Amino acid sequence: MTTPCDYGSRHPPVTEFTDRNIQDWAVESGNEILINRVIEDLLPQAVTLVMLQSEIAKDPTMIQLKEDIVTNKYCRNSLSQFKKVFAELSFINSIIVRGEQVIIPKSMEADIIGIAHEGHAGTDKTLNLLRQTCWFPAMAQKVKLFVQSCLPCNAAIPNVTPQPLQPNLLPDRPWQCLHADFKGPIGSKYYLHVIIDQYSKYPEVDIVKSTSFAALEPCLDRIIASHGIPERISTDNGSPYFGHEMAEYTKRNGIKHDPVTPEDPQSNGFAESFVKLLCKFLHTKIIEGQDPKKELQNYLLLYRATPHSSTGKSPAEMLNGHKIKTKLPQVFSSAESQEKQKIRQYHNEKKLQQKTYFDRRRNAKNTPVNHGDKVLIRQKKTTVNSPFDPKPYKVIKVVGNRVTAERGESKRTRDKNYIKVLKPRPEELIPSWENGNNAQRTNYNDLDIEGINIYKEILPQDIEEVEEQPNSLFAIDEEEENRMNEMFQNIYSINNTHDIPSQCSTVTESPSKRVLRALRSHNKNLTWNKNMNSENVIIEQSNDNADK
Repeated sequence: MTTPCDYGSRHPPVTEFTDRNIQDWAVESGNEILINRVIEDLLPQAVTLVMLQSEIAKDPTMIQLKEDIVTNKYCRNSLSQFKKVFAELSFINSIIVRGEQVIIPKSMEADIIGIAHEGHAGTDKTLNLLRQTCWFPAMAQKVKLFVQSCLPCNAAIPNVTPQPLQPNLLPDRPWQCLHADFKGPIGSKYYLHVIIDQYSKYPEVDIVKSTSFAALEPCLDRIIASHGIPERISTDNGSPYFGHEMAEYTKRNGIKHDPVTPEDPQSNGFAESFVKLLCKFLHTKIIEGQDPKKELQNYLLLYRATPHSSTGKSPAEMLNGHKIKTKLPQVFSSAESQEKQKIRQYHNEKKLQQKTYFDRRRNAKNTPVNHGDKVLIRQKKTTVNSPFDPKPYKVIKVVGNRVTAERGESKRTRDKNYIKVLKPRPEELIPSWENGNNAQRTNYNDLDIEGINIYKEILPQDIEEVEEQPNSLFAIDEEEENRMNEMFQNIYSINNTHDIPSQCSTVTESPSKRVLRALRSHNKNLTWNKNMNSENVIIEQSNDNADK
């Protein structure tokens, strides 16, 4: 007599599903099951009363506290952290409670905080959640430090404490330090190249057709011929400033090229500020129906003759020592030589006022960054990328607000406003699943793998050739076989025991019959057949037990 179970054991259900079946029944592939298993293993475990009782029984502090509670004695001096709440404590069911709050032993504090912060809430919300059911000494301070040192939270929060402004004080003399930048393209036709003197605020603007160094070099030659060779020139890291030709040009003329901090336009503020004025000039001339290229020199004349807010003198007077004539009527007088010292003092006072205003308005604070600190670097925020790169860098150099950090072979230089310092987390606050003490991992060596299916995409002509000559597929000499064995182990990491992380592994290398021959050399029971539903060749392991 047979039962319905007999039919089911001898006629297993079909394991191939159509696209409609996969969508309707939510069928998961082997890889999806594996990923879900790994994610579940990494999640923190719940803390049960049994676990709490076990830890209390092993904790010396909890044992002493229990004795004081049971014997109705005063709290001993060694338990000073519990004195303020000792009158509220009681011992029930082998655990110590304070009203409705469970007293957590020190060995479980990090795990308890980690579970409460599992949703990555802020300090207040995490602390409020803990206070519903738990209590331990200095809980608020420990929760705050835990949240501040949380790597995902730091990477996901875009805010950074603004750094105090570092003003550029007046150089020793005119045309000593220059700043350069490009503006454009203007109407997809030309670019404006700007060079401005840090001392006098005197601008030079040239119209170029491209940002290549071949178009820029004549402009630099003209400016140097007019005002002399500067000691230093600051630029951004774009083309053509960061090229070999620019490096050769500055070296040939004895100029120190000083690229500003990458991705920090504020570092090149002199040029950037003037570029903004040029933008307004371009818009106004286009609105008036005039050609900006023809009106550019007239605009520069007026700008050079207008006193600058930082110096109180016009750029032309600061650079050349005298005022320049404009269309306005004016009377000239010779400037006194001792005015330079007054100008310097006036300039520095203005800059310090700007710093005070800037720092007060933006609530700027100096964030100490030391050699060896771990920092997160700002990246472009998208729907999938957090504001900060979650992989920390290690600081190797700090100069003012410029920080250089490395991660492996990668080096990055950023302003302090574009980095976030990671606070080190004390060892007692490191959850068990982060230090790996209690982390569970699937041991694939213990899995009972009945068979190995390796799906490999292969070109149709290769399939036909395999079908026509199945026996010659594995006809290789011993030297070729050994070489392919070594190659196969290096690429696919499958050893002689077939110790693989899943019963179904997708091979991503290019199709080759040599891979099939290497498979055959590993296990003589492997056979091949063609999957009729897709352009695949399936390598299957024969099994002597037909029931399996």
